[in-house]
Amino acid sequence: MIGLKLTQLELLEILRFCIGKTQILIKGFTKLNKFGLILTNYPKRILLLVFFITGFLFYYAFLSDSRLRVDFSLEQMSPENDPEKVNYDNYRSNFSREDNSLLLIYVPPTNPLTYESLSIVDSIVSDIKKIETNSNCVNLRYFPCEFFEYKGDSKALNTRYAHFTDYNDDNRQLTLRVHHIYKDDVEHKISMDGKNFNFDKNYDVDRYIEVFKSPYYTDYTFEVPDTKDDFVCLESVYEIDKQSGIYSSVSINHTSYTMVKGCPSANPHVYSLSNIKNISGDLVFNLSEDFKGNEYVYFEDCGYDQVCSIDEDGYSDYDKDPSHDDYPRGKENNNVFDCEPFDCGYDKICPPSFFKKYGIKKPDDYYYPGPDEDCSEGDVIDEDWSNVAYFDWEINGDFLDVNNNEVWDCEFFDDSKLKGIDFVKQHPFYKNIILSENDEIGGIFITLDDRVQGQDFRALFFNDLDEIINKNKSKYNWQWYDAGIPVLRTRYVELLNEERSFFIPLAFFVIMSILFFVFRQINSIVLPVICISITLVWVSALMAFVGMSINVISYLTYNLLMIIGCSNSIHVQMKYHEGLFLKKGKVGSLREVMSKMGGALFLTSFTTSIGFFSLCLTNIRLIKEFGFILGIGVFVMFIIMIIVLPVLLLVVKTPKYSMSERLIKGGSHKIIKWIENRVFKNYRFIIVSSLCLFAVVSVGMLRIDYNVSILDDLRPGNDLYENIKSVQGNMGGMFPLEVILEFENSAISKDNIIKIDEFKNKIIEIDDISSANSVSDVLSLYLAGSYNLFLEKSNCYTGIDFNKEVIPEDINELNRIFDEKSKFMNSASAFITKDHKKVRISGRMFDIKADQANAIKNEIDRIAKDIFKDIKVDVFVTGSTFLALKTADYLVSNLTYSFGLAFLIIFISMIILFKSIKLSLISVLPNIIPLMFAAAVMGFQDIKLRPTTAMTFAIALGIAVDNTIHFLARFRQEYPYSENIKDALSKTLYITGKAIMSTTLVLSLGFAVLYFSELRPNHEFGILSTIILILALFGSLLLLPSILIAVNPKLYIGKNK
Repeated sequence: MIGLKLTQLELLEILRFCIGKTQILIKGFTKLNKFGLILTNYPKRILLLVFFITGFLFYYAFLSDSRLRVDFSLEQMSPENDPEKVNYDNYRSNFSREDNSLLLIYVPPTNPLTYESLSIVDSIVSDIKKIETNSNCVNLRYFPCEFFEYKGDSKALNTRYAHFTDYNDDNRQLTLRVHHIYKDDVEHKISMDGKNFNFDKNYDVDRYIEVFKSPYYTDYTFEVPDTKDDFVCLESVYEIDKQSGIYSSVSINHTSYTMVKGCPSANPHVYSLSNIKNISGDLVFNLSEDFKGNEYVYFEDCGYDQVCSIDEDGYSDYDKDPSHDDYPRGKENNNVFDCEPFDCGYDKICPPSFFKKYGIKKPDDYYYPGPDEDCSEGDVIDEDWSNVAYFDWEINGDFLDVNNNEVWDCEFFDDSKLKGIDFVKQHPFYKNIILSENDEIGGIFITLDDRVQGQDFRALFFNDLDEIINKNKSKYNWQWYDAGIPVLRTRYVELLNEERSFFIPLAFFVIMSILFFVFRQINSIVLPVICISITLVWVSALMAFVGMSINVISYLTYNLLMIIGCSNSIHVQMKYHEGLFLKKGKVGSLREVMSKMGGALFLTSFTTSIGFFSLCLTNIRLIKEFGFILGIGVFVMFIIMIIVLPVLLLVVKTPKYSMSERLIKGGSHKIIKWIENRVFKNYRFIIVSSLCLFAVVSVGMLRIDYNVSILDDLRPGNDLYENIKSVQGNMGGMFPLEVILEFENSAISKDNIIKIDEFKNKIIEIDDISSANSVSDVLSLYLAGSYNLFLEKSNCYTGIDFNKEVIPEDINELNRIFDEKSKFMNSASAFITKDHKKVRISGRMFDIKADQANAIKNEIDRIAKDIFKDIKVDVFVTGSTFLALKTADYLVSNLTYSFGLAFLIIFISMIILFKSIKLSLISVLPNIIPLMFAAAVMGFQDIKLRPTTAMTFAIALGIAVDNTIHFLARFRQEYPYSENIKDALSKTLYITGKAIMSTTLVLSLGFAVLYFSELRPNHEFGILSTIILILALFGSLLLLPSILIAVNPKLYIGKNK
């Protein structure tokens, strides 16, 4: 980000310079009579200029291509200049994305394996594949994603020149559609990998480009080389005037080049029970009519009458009646269901292997006379139904013919579903993804196209996806939940937008309510709101310019600036009304506001911004950006309030004298009188009580916990929180785990592949890790297909095993398989680099805490050392999850450093202002106790130390100390007139005390509204900030005067000449 590349030493030097110039600036603001004269002489011109600048910045911030965007990613939460970040960048530079997969799980009324459920899911999968943003040919980054429909009325007279850039990461055929306006006037020049292709001059496009032309459009199909970041997309367009030959840039949104949405991907990106295939290429769960008929008898208990029961009561008396003619004599204990057609033979007794095969519990009185693994003569295997003999009475109509097939229904017992379940549960990539362990919940796994990046384009996909799911909910009443990094990012941003749309208007409402309560005049409400709005537009433009996005922290910028702006406006308007009360006239009062109020407002803005700027010294990007933009924003607010607000007050009607009189002489006297009595009579008790409180809160500070998890940012009950928890509870974790093995030499050998698979399996055994995949899994699938090793064990189940015995010993054969141009490497490139030296193990974890993350990394390192002890292999455990949780390691040190620096700078600034070290020291305790009390609340109430709560202290210190500055500044002005400390304190309380109470009310209510936030960081930020400000108010009006009285004999304050 622009402006944040400074070293800590450089920042300290800048801050030192600023402090050195503070006194000069304050003096300068007291001599602004000439500046005030200019402003009051040309108010309309100044306002016109301000509004013109604001209009331009509004367009830049919210309407231009560089507009401010809302986004969120786990990487934003990561620390900078950390080895973990280096490892993560190394992983991202070698392997495909980890954050482009999501999982939908569904709970149908019956179970996900019924014909009806599979048919519904198949329809949903088909609809998801049609979502246009999930395609291989749409430029989602630079081009509007819209269908193009030729209407026959578009015209263009200029030639177009288009430049294309590469972004894709594997071999694909990519199609770009260009609309023909006038066929003879369109010249296509395409730049790809530095090569220019001119189609109108019969360029050779052979294997690189395939062209299909129609009267209305041309399709260019690119066979893209398998290089990093290859994808052809429209980046810029230029018009050329044929007569002059001059090129001019054209907005992509206003060109005749239009990309097509919805080009289907060559390889499916959506996986579910309805469309997965086995090694042979057949659907695992067939949706044929035969399947539909058989699904109801898979586990039916049909008894000796050979008729399937229609309930779950088990055998009927007829089934168990030994007097029946066909009851097998000599086997009185054989009251198990008929297994005759289930490969159990004509003895009608199922062998133990049958129960093992189908996972059926044996009856309590089970008896089988033969060997355990009975496959003897007379037993009919389930593939050979032609040899099954029927009893006459079985087809004479005296039974319930469920399927109307004129034969007893158990004959057609089909175990394909059981084989399919085994296939899914043993498949390295489908396990706990598309079917839960209890077979009651299904899943749809979606891999987004690589170009679905940024909130704008993710939202396009999720809007369509939500529409598809909502249709299912309304029609079938299924339960749906989603999880995955794209879900977290998209739903998080949606939540941020909802919070912005709620809390910003709410903050405006609170501000207007307070302004109305204080001033009770429309102009005193509208004019500050205009100034605050101007500031927000200017700050938004700055955020857009430096490339900042609105995220979970930076969106607080608006609330904070609105609160600070309201506080400033109260001070400005109170000073204005003080002048009117003293009958200095409108112009004279406003000039005094700019000259005399400028210094005080500058100092309070300076101390507040120091609190924000101190956050730039942290090692966390989100906090650093937030501190930078708010530090600038506070000064922008100061400039607007000290210049624009007085000018606006000048052009509106002068308020009535009675209003100024009420503001100066009335209100809050009873409260101030009570405070005055308590301070003068009980100042020792107040000081001792404050010191006792200081000791108590010190204990709570030691209990602060910074062991956070990713989902800790969401409050329980939030839809996003509940969705992710539901998916985790049924399918396992959805947070990414990435392990990179970097071999000194090639990883391609039989021994190394076996070790990699062993390493992966050991990782899966670690607590909180639900799955992991490696190149060995891809190899097992490949070898199963190549060598027909699709294992079938006694027809009991079909699975896929990693069989080290079938891995070729011949290194040449392995090199052939792993050749970069081979079909295998096309799939395996996600797990191994082309030079075969870096191997990726990609897994899924539960929502873990920071200490668990460290424990997992240590355990993986230990396993690696044990397995690869004879090979030189470097192991890196990374992923966006670990990167985000790494923040916890820096919070305490960053908080201590930034808070200490902010406190030091503010302390030095007060020495410069008051020219007294003692007076500055007196101001310390009233500002320290509120901060320590808030820290104690965190410790006792289990509020975790996270970026937002950590920055609360530096921010609140900068804001809370303003009360102290205002109080001491007024006290210094009043003391020389009487040289009696109690008289000076009394006047200070009655004049400044009311303003401090009003501004604290504004600030506290502004922060308190965040209590209702669904985002836990903002919820806790609002609570802690409100606590600090309220206690700071008591510190300024109770504790500070008490200390001044107590140290009076030892304190000298010179006269103000």
